[in-house]
Amino acid sequence: MTDHIIRAQVTVHLDGGLPETDVVNTFVFDADENNYATPEAVIPDLMTRLEAFYAVVDGFYPQQVAPTADVRLYNLRDAKPRAPIGTDTIALTLTDALDSLPTEVALCLSYEGERGSGIDMSHRRGRIYIGPLSAAFSVSTTSGPRVADANCQALADAGQDLRGVGTGLRWAIYSPTLHEGRPATAGGTNRPPKPAIEPHSIDDSVNDVVKTWVDDAFDTQRRRGRKALSKKIGV
Repeated sequence: MTDHIIRAQVTVHLDGGLPETDVVNTFVFDADENNYATPEAVIPDLMTRLEAFYAVVDGFYPQQVAPTADVRLYNLRDAKPRAPIGTDTIALTLTDALDSLPTEVALCLSYEGERGSGIDMSHRRGRIYIGPLSAAFSVSTTSGPRVADANCQALADAGQDLRGVGTGLRWAIYSPTLHEGRPATAGGTNRPPKPAIEPHSIDDSVNDVVKTWVDDAFDTQRRRGRKALSKKIGV
């Protein structure tokens, strides 16, 4: 028996509906074939899990976010280029906050798989950047603007719930580098060489998430920033 490995791409739209302003979060789920006869059978439970996650996250967004997120689902065992095995939407209940932090400012949910001796953890770690954020998420401290502890804890807990501990549907980490392989690299200044990685099976390239955490420092995703509307030249 082989598990179903499903990728979910969640697209959150900003006001104006321009594709370049979309925010895309990607999740991978490991679904036990004993619980789900086909990849398509995974979708209802997977969507329930994502809806519960975004029911927490949508309270972070300002009003500039559209009230519906789009979801596209892929079976990672399918050959490339992959066609979606399903699409769906997530309704977002937004706050009344009109003020937002700059759109490139985000809160980072970090996660990792099980640690082990001799394991390169770079293939067992991932990040999801949540944003844009309501201006209310910035609190003043002696060390500068920070994210309130309660907001960090809420996101970390939502990640833990997303894991699906003890169920046939688990949040997982997929490493394309392990799956597809990589040639050796020569390295460079302050960058050591890296050995070649032979392609692995998809099953050896997927690991269940065992830990989530959120720091109280803001992160940035520069590609999410708004384009300038004007330029002033000094005279």
